[in-house]
Amino acid sequence: MLSRSSSITSHRLASLVGAAAIAACTPAAADQATWGPWESLGGNVRSLPECQRQGQTTDCWVLSPGSSPTSGSTMSWLRGDGETWADWVNLDGTLRAAPECVSQGDEIDCFAANIAFQNVSPLAWIHYDGQDWGIWQPLGGSVKQKPACLVGPGQRITCVALAAAKAGTPADGAGLWYYLFDGTTWQPPTFLAFPTNRTSTLRPMCADTARGTACFAVDTTKQLWVVWRDKDGTWGEWEQVAPGVGIAETPHCSSRSVGNRLISATFDGRSWSQWLETGSATVQSQPYCNKLGSGFDCYWTSSANELWHREQQHGVWLAEEDLGGTVTARPECLATPGGQRIDCFVQSFERPSTPITPSTLRHRAFD
Repeated sequence: MLSRSSSITSHRLASLVGAAAIAACTPAAADQATWGPWESLGGNVRSLPECQRQGQTTDCWVLSPGSSPTSGSTMSWLRGDGETWADWVNLDGTLRAAPECVSQGDEIDCFAANIAFQNVSPLAWIHYDGQDWGIWQPLGGSVKQKPACLVGPGQRITCVALAAAKAGTPADGAGLWYYLFDGTTWQPPTFLAFPTNRTSTLRPMCADTARGTACFAVDTTKQLWVVWRDKDGTWGEWEQVAPGVGIAETPHCSSRSVGNRLISATFDGRSWSQWLETGSATVQSQPYCNKLGSGFDCYWTSSANELWHREQQHGVWLAEEDLGGTVTARPECLATPGGQRIDCFVQSFERPSTPITPSTLRHRAFD
């Protein structure tokens, strides 16, 4: 079995010189906080970004071109504080889908689907120990999308990813591969089959709750399903959520309906509320939502390739806000705990009308 210590080699972080601190510790008055201008952070971006904030440090990861069209993509890493950014660092890889990264203290673990070899696309993993990046290592299974990963107590990591066809999985998207790092080593992956005649083309999403871990998937008929892992680690059976309600994306607090509007529901530990649509039909990507105070803060890409924003307070949705930009795919918008600062990162084509042109990472901050 693989352990973290077996993966360390030399991919040292480029120094971050003259980094300025984010002044997010002192809440700003509502009338003082404003959206700043869009800025380009460069890079050669081939995927939606994966970004995280740890204290005053923000990390972003994207796919970048590989050495040849058949070698898959590499992963590039950018670190900064929201104001000052280090140089991009390429972390190699032979990847087919955007990465998912989780952090615990100074350590970071990133995961991505590897390109197929002999019809198998294992989940690949790379570890950062706070000073150096390791090398990419296969974790088994055969997957085709960005995984969903959670960190738990004792340095445990759970990942699930949509299955790609291989021996034992009769069709693409016939279930999920489940991976568990027990704090010391990776356990062999387990296949979680969907109900009979159900398949998916979308990435799953997972959340930790008092009951256990809930993982959600949307099948090809736009129906939402959930499977629970109890606290003792036992997986249950798939349960259908809100039969008949059309869901276009796997939920992330809120989702995109088949009518391209925001749609959301809540779970009280026993049952789901009614699923309700809201707003105009501008939602063209999976929304990115933050839980802030008494409500939610959601962002998405519109049909005009612009970033849109809508906030919910005390159960009431406020007016939609067009934040502009040239955006493709789902945004990543990171909020401080009180929402005093928000940093949005997007994949942006320099000429949106010509999507084969190189794309970069762009950033806009609310502060």
